Amino acid sequence: MATRSRRPRTEDSPAMPRATTVGASATGRPSKKLKQTPAPATVIPVQVQAAPQVPAALERAESPTASRHFSDRKFQDANISTQSKAGIEHEFMSDVQAATLDLGLAGKDLLVQAKTGTGKTIAFLLPAIERLLKVKQRLAGISVLVLAPTRELALQIEEEAQILLKHHNGFKVGHVIGGTN
Repeated sequence: MATRSRRPRTEDSPAMPRATTVGASATGRPSKKLKQTPAPATVIPVQVQAAPQVPAALERAESPTASRHFSDRKFQDANISTQSKAGIEHEFMSDVQAATLDLGLAGKDLLVQAKTGTGKTIAFLLPAIERLLKVKQRLAGISVLVLAPTRELALQIEEEAQILLKHHNGFKVGHVIGGTN
């Protein structure tokens, strides 16, 4: 039995070869067309500023969304469908949404890291919905799959998607939760 000698891993030889994506047919068999690995995602640093200190009396009088930082960009001015605009409850985009919406609508892969409550869910759902609207012939089955690390986040994403889709026809939202308990 012949043995293969392994080349030691060094900085010049990566641990894994560069990935190649192989398309698969509906039967699960690889298709003959090979594709190159997609280009790396665009990383956009977005600084969300903390809300200034507000006296306690004013803090009680303000709405819960008043403490969030919104950009000057309005959803009504965005290049999205009127149905999507009708499903959005805010007038102004958050900084995260303003920085990522156009890139997401253009089909760019994005990697966004921001604090809780900065609008990331709408930032990725809205471009996905808008891209589905442009598909001429819809296929049966799942069109968008969102993976979430917790049950609570999965349910939050589902709820937000239902709100965004309430003025669209022909779309359904659901969730699947795995694990025990």
